[in-house]
Amino acid sequence: MPAPIEQTTSAYNLQLPHPGNNLDDDILRLRSALQGIDTALQAMATGLTHAATAESMRDGMKSLSEKLAELTTASNSKQATLVSGTNIKSINTGSLLGAGDLLLMPKRFAVTRINANTQAQTFNSYEFTASLELTLPISPQDGDWVLVIDRSNTTTARLIGNIEGATNLDLNVKNTAFFLIYQSTCWRAIVS
Repeated sequence: MPAPIEQTTSAYNLQLPHPGNNLDDDILRLRSALQGIDTALQAMATGLTHAATAESMRDGMKSLSEKLAELTTASNSKQATLVSGTNIKSINTGSLLGAGDLLLMPKRFAVTRINANTQAQTFNSYEFTASLELTLPISPQDGDWVLVIDRSNTTTARLIGNIEGATNLDLNVKNTAFFLIYQSTCWRAIVS
């Protein structure tokens, strides 16, 4: 009995039948080839399942990361409830919460030296160098201020305007400085 002719497939090296072989030999060769095909198909099916699962997981992770990004963006746009003195500072025991403006004084003032009667402007500083009258701003709003500095060494300087209910304020203290801040209905003197 001659030896069977050996031929195999090029890709998976599976045994092929040959017309010159005995049927008994080729049946065993076909059986072996079918088992090889079955094993290769099973490996491909397992690989496809793993690939599909990995793709599904990547999609899920992408979806999860997108949701986390949306949540982070939404939470970053929220502000905690403000409580004066707890998570927001106060100024001179005054709350920063509520409506309206909070006037903060600048660190430096431009000072205008005057030696004649003058009409004051809000948010300005005036230094008296002579006996004179300073008329306060006519239509002030709450929080407007004027800084007055008397260097005239006289007692005849006069402020004209509604100052704490009086029409005028005569300066009778030499070489003094103080703020006039408008509040509600009149100018109020703040001496430091």
